[in-house]
Parts: sequence; structure tokens; C-alpha cells
Amino acid sequence: MARGDTKEEREKAERETRRRLAQAQIRQFPDPVLRSETRPILEFDEELKALALRMLELADDAVGAGLAAPQIGLLRKFVVISLRDDEPWLAMANPEILQSS
Repeated sequence: MARGDTKEEREKAERETRRRLAQAQIRQFPDPVLRSETRPILEFDEELKALALRMLELADDAVGAGLAAPQIGLLRKFVVISLRDDEPWLAMANPEILQSS
């Protein structure tokens, strides 16, 4: 950074660096892991809580609306999603799509 950079410019550059680092950790199509069968979550423990926090942070840094465990290489039925910018993230174990339109 140049000496004349403002705090706002430094924060923007830091956010962009975090976004790129986060996106580099997320698997993209056509990665075969994304088509692999996943296992259900059976234990709702501290390990799952830690996974949720890790995924929330990664998805937020990547400026995404959601993240599924296979996208970080874990074959588990687990996702985190953000429905709206002004609402908290949701973590869901064993989600099922019951209806689509």
C-alpha cells in the first residue's frame, strides 16, 4: 500500500484479499466432489458447531449467499445460507428440498 492510502482504501483492499483467498478454498464445477453422494449429520456436537462457524466465515469472506459442505471438500449434508443481507446466516443439517418452482 502506498503511504497516501486512506483507511477506507486499505479496508477495501483487505476485503478483496479475503474474498479471493476464501474463493480459492471453494470447489467449483466441474469438480467431481460436487457430484459425490453426501452423508447425513448424525451428531450435533461442538465439532458441527465449529464447522458451521468455519463455513459461515468462509462464505461471508467469499461474499456468497451460501455454502455447502461439499464445496469445501466435506461429503456431509450441511449448508449455510444467507437469505437477506440484513438477517443472520442460517446453518442447516440434513436439508431437503421439498418443493421447487
